[in-house]
Amino acid sequence: MGDRPLRSLAGDRSHFPESFRGFTLVELLIVVSVLGLLASLALPKLREAAHLARVTAAISDIRSLSGEIAGFHATFNRYPANLGEINRAGLEDPWGRPYGYKEFTSPGSARKDQFNVPINDDFDLWSMGPDGRTNQSLVSPMARDDIVRGNNGGFIGVASDY
Repeated sequence: MGDRPLRSLAGDRSHFPESFRGFTLVELLIVVSVLGLLASLALPKLREAAHLARVTAAISDIRSLSGEIAGFHATFNRYPANLGEINRAGLEDPWGRPYGYKEFTSPGSARKDQFNVPINDDFDLWSMGPDGRTNQSLVSPMARDDIVRGNNGGFIGVASDY
C-alpha cells in the first residue's frame, strides 16, 4: 500500500494487473440486454414446443384409448358405455381435463364435419384441447383446437386438420 492514502485505493484500480479489472456498468448493461433479447426470442418457441408436446400426448392417449375400446368391443360385442368400463374413468388429457367419449347406436349424436356428416359411426373420442371448450360441429370455433378421433380411427389429430 506504500504511501498512498486508503481512500484513493477505492476508486483507483490502475495499480491492479489487467486480469483483475472488473466489468464496467455499461458492459454489464449490454450483456443483460443481449440476454434479455435472446430470452424474448426463445420464449415463443418454447411455448410452441410445449403446446406441440401436449397435442402429441393427447393424440397418443386417444390412439391408446381407441385400441382399448376396440378390444372391449371384440370381447363383449358392444362398445363401453363410458371410459370407466375399460378402467379409464378420470383419465385426464394433457390440459388437465377428462377425455370425452360417446358411444352411439345412431349417428345423430355424433360429432360432425363441415358438411354436417358424422366423423365416426362407432364412437367418438376427443380432448377439448387447450381452450377447454368443445362443440359437436368441428367447424365451430370452440371445437377447432380439439384433438379428435375421426374416420373410425383413421384420423386422430387436431380438429382443424380434419
